[in-house]
Amino acid sequence: MERPEQGGTLKDGLLLGIPVKVVIEGQEVTELTDGEKAAAVRAGGVKIFAVSVMDAFRYEDMGALTTLIKYPADVVLEGDMVYRVEDAAQLEEIGAEKIFTEELKTAVRSVNLYELKADGDGSYVMGQEEGGCRVIFEADEDNDRGFSIRSIEGPIQTNTVG
Repeated sequence: MERPEQGGTLKDGLLLGIPVKVVIEGQEVTELTDGEKAAAVRAGGVKIFAVSVMDAFRYEDMGALTTLIKYPADVVLEGDMVYRVEDAAQLEEIGAEKIFTEELKTAVRSVNLYELKADGDGSYVMGQEEGGCRVIFEADEDNDRGFSIRSIEGPIQTNTVG
């Protein structure tokens, strides 16, 4: 389907699981806009959002990752190096090589989506428990997907003596 000359206002392109409104007159698309957020989409949206996170890490897609985060956000890497990112540009400055480490990619991709449940504070953890490689996301009414990443945490470095 071709995008209409005028009237196309999709903010993030066509995303799986996100409703859109398409108006076809004759054989032409005359309007293409984000649809209304539906409760059913949000309910199933946890898994859809988690798949988006997995894909961003699988393909090391910094552009996709920047759209999944609610700013400001914390990125904890290299043991205890904490980056407070205020926008997508600051996240990109950190660099894909520091964020998409093998440990973090493996932790995110190994999540069983059927076992993904909200913690007591309503957040979802993709990856290891406290102190491990993980991505934490939560409901976000301001994001078209219904959720946003709140923090990314890389591997903890341990130093041995001796």
